Amino acid sequence: MYYLILGNFDKLNPKFINDVINYTDTSGILTIVSNIIGLGLIYLFVLVIENLRLSTFELEQQNYFNDVVINSFKKAGGLLLIFAVIQLVSKFIFPVLLNTSFKLTSGHFPIFHVLIGLFFIFLSDVFKKAKKVTEENDLTI
Repeated sequence: MYYLILGNFDKLNPKFINDVINYTDTSGILTIVSNIIGLGLIYLFVLVIENLRLSTFELEQQNYFNDVVINSFKKAGGLLLIFAVIQLVSKFIFPVLLNTSFKLTSGHFPIFHVLIGLFFIFLSDVFKKAKKVTEENDLTI
């Protein structure tokens, strides 16, 4: 960030989604865009952690079928899917913008983020159905 503020892009060589981008061959605007995307991905990941923290706190209080838990799991799953899509799109767009060669390998698809995101969405649906069942059981007693 220090080099980004001063505008000295020659010394800036961060890792962006497991690949090193050579910033000496690019324009300043592309450097800024890639750093904004990187910071956006970090922000999304922080939001995922925050939603999981909220749900963990409610689960520790033994509020298993609470709306906070359901919504937190659903938001965390959705944010992980958005994270994976942005990561995948940037993997395809940056080689085109940089005029570099691009090989499609299995490492280019963020399968882990997609699977965990879908798992959290599924888990929120399970908690939602369990909440409905417990509410019905409470009414019959």
